[in-house]
Amino acid sequence: MTSPGTEKSRVPRLRRLAGIEWLVREIDLESVPAGGGWIVPRNAVAFFYAPDLGCRDWVVRLEVCHDEGRGPTIVLGRQIHDFSTGHPGQPRAAIGSYGLTAASTGTFSFPPGEWKVLECVRSGGVLRVGFQNGPVLEAVDPDPARPIKDLEIHLPQGMRLRECEIRGGGIPPVRWRPRPRRKIRRSVTIDFFDDTIDGFWTKRGIGKLMDIHRRSGISRVCFIPTNPVDDGFWDQRVPSRPAHRGHILRTRDEIGEFLPAFAEAAHARGLEFFAVYKPFEEALPGAGFPEGSEEGKKYGRLPSLSGPVWWASDWIAAHPELRLRRHPADLQAVSEAGPVHRLVARSEVPASGVSLALWSSEGNRHFEKLPCTARALDDHTLEFLLPANPPRYLALTREAGGEGRFGHRLEELVSCFDERGRPVPVSWGTVTDVSRRLRQGAFPEATFAFDVTHSGKQVPNCGRSFFWILEDAPLGIAAGVEPFMLGAPCPAYPEVRRHWLEDIRHCFEAGCDGVDLRIANHNRSFAWERYGFNQPVLEALGNDPSAAVVRSFLGEAYTGFLREARGLADAADKRLHLHFEHGFHSPHLPCATNIAFAWEWWMEEGLADEATFYTHSAGAGIMPEMARKASSLGIPVNVRPYLNGMVGGGYSRAMIRRMLWDLELFGADGLNIYENAAFFTVDSRGEPAAGKWAGWWEVLTGERI
Repeated sequence: MTSPGTEKSRVPRLRRLAGIEWLVREIDLESVPAGGGWIVPRNAVAFFYAPDLGCRDWVVRLEVCHDEGRGPTIVLGRQIHDFSTGHPGQPRAAIGSYGLTAASTGTFSFPPGEWKVLECVRSGGVLRVGFQNGPVLEAVDPDPARPIKDLEIHLPQGMRLRECEIRGGGIPPVRWRPRPRRKIRRSVTIDFFDDTIDGFWTKRGIGKLMDIHRRSGISRVCFIPTNPVDDGFWDQRVPSRPAHRGHILRTRDEIGEFLPAFAEAAHARGLEFFAVYKPFEEALPGAGFPEGSEEGKKYGRLPSLSGPVWWASDWIAAHPELRLRRHPADLQAVSEAGPVHRLVARSEVPASGVSLALWSSEGNRHFEKLPCTARALDDHTLEFLLPANPPRYLALTREAGGEGRFGHRLEELVSCFDERGRPVPVSWGTVTDVSRRLRQGAFPEATFAFDVTHSGKQVPNCGRSFFWILEDAPLGIAAGVEPFMLGAPCPAYPEVRRHWLEDIRHCFEAGCDGVDLRIANHNRSFAWERYGFNQPVLEALGNDPSAAVVRSFLGEAYTGFLREARGLADAADKRLHLHFEHGFHSPHLPCATNIAFAWEWWMEEGLADEATFYTHSAGAGIMPEMARKASSLGIPVNVRPYLNGMVGGGYSRAMIRRMLWDLELFGADGLNIYENAAFFTVDSRGEPAAGKWAGWWEVLTGERI
């Protein structure tokens, strides 16, 4: 945090000189009184970065001082050259090249407490580092013809800086002095589903939470989900969290409807309050009970390939036919094929020394090993002949022991055929609780989540992803395909668009200042491009349109919904924010749910009051292109990284710092802290307490919990 009387500083975000983009960025420099320059505070490292220099010869000069004689590190060209002086515990200078030391000295120390002008030079085939008018360390440049790509300067904590000057290959000199930082607005998202896992909340507790947010410089609170309390979405039946349902009901008794209760608490403290609405999340995959189980019969709300799904809204349970539908040819192939008679497994690498076993289950639970043995067709291929009338659910596992590996792209890994030799359409299950208990001869009480990506021991995201069959990572195989995208309504239906608009109207009536429409959702599939072939689509495009044509058609339907939502917001004097994804490579390429999300049109038509970038980095994918477009149209940009996935790991500090640097680098206007439950928990009185990752709150907001 900044000490009293100090001024935060920043560097120019972007400058273009002679066709070369110069960029310098840093964090947490604080001005030192009495003309002492700028200092890197405790527990921080200032980091300057200039990409794409493109010149062979250049000079960097730094006027610096350090009371302990610790010098900076200067890196050229991403491990091509490395100049360093005064590393902690190693007060010497060195010139490295390709990770090897080219020259060093034990006498070139950085004088403690003295201001020095440090020069690092690459010129005429020579590398030099030293003080101006002082000792110099020199080495031969091993690759003098190669242009310098990047420049990085790392300043250790406690170092003071007065000026930095960079010259390069005929480029006019760039002198940099820190200037005041542009303020980044902080907001926070409360995913109240997660907040109720640990306990119940009271009105007093919510008020205290809002007080903390206000003290921390938060100006806006966002809230999900928007489902009413009595909706089936909140009817949680997670076996691993038996108390969750009770927490939800106790919170309902304490505060009533969640959305208006939080809106009232936020407004009472001068905070903006926005609902985050997810049109494509009416049900969640992987929340199924085994087929034929008593739990499934009692709590199941939607059928699925994995078993009856209990986590679904009342609306989608009443209108399951309005979801994105699978291609009719796939459904016909499923209906025409018989049971699996022969299974062929192919490995891209030789399979010598690998032993596989095949298991089966009637209801995606209680898997038992089938009495069939694999026959090697060649060094890469194994064949299983199944008994007559095998169960629908299969699992391929690797036996304990042996050598070698068995894996391939999923679409090549397993092929199934019926007794007449016809291909049997199947779906993969890569997510399950199966563990090394397989060695004991039976699967535990768990089910596969079929056609669910981005999870499990391995993280495949499409049929072209590679999957290794391991002892503790079996491959589930289900005969058939999902006829619908589980929780994603199809925007081609007027009924769907009306439902979405009614939900948005509900948010406005609950007291929200606006709605942030978030496309990102938890639906998963290995075959996105095979969905969206609903009756209105086929009636408009013919019986067998291409996935690209369907994608465009659905994109136009979704944009039509946004226009109506814009009108609804204007009529209610509310605001409409739109989420933008780093996966939007272009409006014409596949996105999740096989819908072309035409982000450029949305901006140009004025559909978005603000844009929310759902990404770890504002520089990911086409985010910079989106940011430039938004800036040209005067649309503020908020970056919403998934901080839950960044905090707590070994690289947390580096990841969060780079995320914060990227906010400056790409001119973001706001940082949305996602999500509240990563930093706060609830105590036995229904009031907020410091959560598991509370220590990062100060890094993100400047305020200690």
